[in-house]
Amino acid sequence: MDIVFIAPQSVRLIAAAVGEDIGLPPDALASRLTAYTVVGGLRELYMAREAGRGDTATGELFPVVDRVLGFARAGLAEITARDLG
Repeated sequence: MDIVFIAPQSVRLIAAAVGEDIGLPPDALASRLTAYTVVGGLRELYMAREAGRGDTATGELFPVVDRVLGFARAGLAEITARDLG
């Protein structure tokens, strides 16, 4: 198992954008969890067999990236529904 460092500036940037989109501060749990999910998911994608180990055309990566983003959206919808609902 490889441990990959997640750059904190990437997480902060995504958390700020998520927070702005949903009306929460960037340090809110929903914003941070979503940011970590996106960054971690994309880093894992780099290692995943679905990504083709570097020999995949960019267009073929879009569906796999969409799966990562869909996972993050689902988690964000769940946590905000519980927190705000």
